[in-house]
Amino acid sequence: MAKNVKYFNLARVIKAFLQLGVLIISIQILSGIIADVFSQKSHLTFAGWTIGYRSKGNFVDARMNFNPPDTLRVYKNGVNNVYIGDEGREILFENDTVNHEIINQFISYDNRDVRISNEISSSENVKVRVYSKNKIHNVFWSIVGQVKSLISVLFLIVLTKLTNRYMDGDILLPKSFKLFSFLGWLLILKEVFAYFIGIVNMLIMQHPNFHITSIPSGLNYDLNISLDFTNTGSLSALGVGMLVILLAQVLKQAILIKEEQDLTI
Repeated sequence: MAKNVKYFNLARVIKAFLQLGVLIISIQILSGIIADVFSQKSHLTFAGWTIGYRSKGNFVDARMNFNPPDTLRVYKNGVNNVYIGDEGREILFENDTVNHEIINQFISYDNRDVRISNEISSSENVKVRVYSKNKIHNVFWSIVGQVKSLISVLFLIVLTKLTNRYMDGDILLPKSFKLFSFLGWLLILKEVFAYFIGIVNMLIMQHPNFHITSIPSGLNYDLNISLDFTNTGSLSALGVGMLVILLAQVLKQAILIKEEQDLTI
C-alpha cells in the first residue's frame, strides 16, 4: 500500500530501475572475472544473437582529436597532406606529378555555401578496445574495468538507499545526508581514479595516431586522428562531487538547527 509520500509510485519505479542496474552491472562484473580468470570467451551466442564481443581486449577511456587533411595528394615519391590555408607544404613535391587526390570533407547538402571544417574537438571520452601481447597490460585494463563497474554499482546502491529513505519519509533526517556525502566522495574518487589511470595508459600507449598503409605500394596515409589518454577525467564532475558534499553538510546543519529551535519552542 502506498505511503503518504508525494510521488511514492514514481519512487518505486525509480527504485526498480536502480535495482535492475545493480543486477546487470553485477552480472557484467562476474562474467568479466570469469572470462579473465578462466580464459573464457568474452561473448555468448544465443538464438543467432551475440552478447558481448568476439574480439579480445578491454575498453579504455580516451579523448579523440579529429583533424584529417582536406586533401591527400599521392605523388610518385610519396603522399602529402594538404590543409586549407597550409598550401606551403606542397613545396616538398612541387616538381613531382600528382598521380591522384583523395578529398576529405563534410558536405552540407542543404546549403553548399557553408563549409564545415574537418577540425573537430570533443569534450567527452570515447571507448577504445585494446589488447596487448603483454599479459600484464591486459590484467591491468581488466582490473581497471572491474573497479569502474564496482564504483557504478556502489553509486546505484546509494541511490537505492536514498530512494528507500524518501519512500519511508526519512529523506530529510540528518543520517540521510551521510549518503549524500558518500555520493559526492564517489564522484571525486571516480575522477581522481580516471586521472591516474589515464597517466598509466599514456605511458603504455603514448599518443597513437591513425594511419592507413596502402598495400602493396606501402604508401602511408596519416589522417591526423589521435588518441589522448591523459585528459579523461572531468573537472566538472569533480566540482559536482565537492558541491554535493558541501550541500549535504550545509543542509544537515540547517536541519539540526531547526530541530533544536523546535525543541526550544
